[in-house]
Amino acid sequence: MKPARRSILCLLVLAWQTLPALAADPAPPFPRATAPGQLLVLALEEQVLPPEIKERVRAQVRLMAQQKVIPAGDAPLADFTALEDQFRVRGKPFAQIVAEKRLTFSPAAIAATSLHGQALPEALVSGIRNGQTWTGLSRMFHHPRMRYVLLEETDLATAGGGAVLTKEMINADVNGAPGTLLSRQGGAERSETSLGWFSNGMMYALRTPAVDDDARRELLEIARAISK
Repeated sequence: MKPARRSILCLLVLAWQTLPALAADPAPPFPRATAPGQLLVLALEEQVLPPEIKERVRAQVRLMAQQKVIPAGDAPLADFTALEDQFRVRGKPFAQIVAEKRLTFSPAAIAATSLHGQALPEALVSGIRNGQTWTGLSRMFHHPRMRYVLLEETDLATAGGGAVLTKEMINADVNGAPGTLLSRQGGAERSETSLGWFSNGMMYALRTPAVDDDARRELLEIARAISK
């Protein structure tokens, strides 16, 4: 496998997204927005974006303020059933990943959350490979009410990336860390509520197909219980 390149992570329009890869050499092809492992909060008008994108964000912010479900438009939504198949086919036993110290960080503890005892045995590593360790981890959980919950963790401090958060989209507090909580609908069979936040050099995201008020409250409860 070719060595992975460093990435800068950014929350701009809808959710935590990976921007084009940032070269690991001392002269990256574009300026770093942040220092590695750091968070930068920018107002929408401070960001260099096309006018149509800014207007789309403004519309989404208005809907978020009303706690409404946002039409997904062209934004991709997870197919959670297909994701479960990917975990079972491509994943490695989570206990093995931890025992073999395959991660650059300690995975979030879930014992105090509604996810406890619900995890699939398999997990997926991601991010940057540094020798035998990885900077990212995804775990999928069955949930008695929300069907599925996906927990994604990324060690940005080690990966060399930073996070940029759009100020107007901050609508959640995770133990003092700013976050974005939103629900999107992409048709009768495609929906997703996501919560993304950044804390102590780590980027976290929780995702579920449920889009009601209870799902939003529960994702916040989970995040506050696992956040370091």
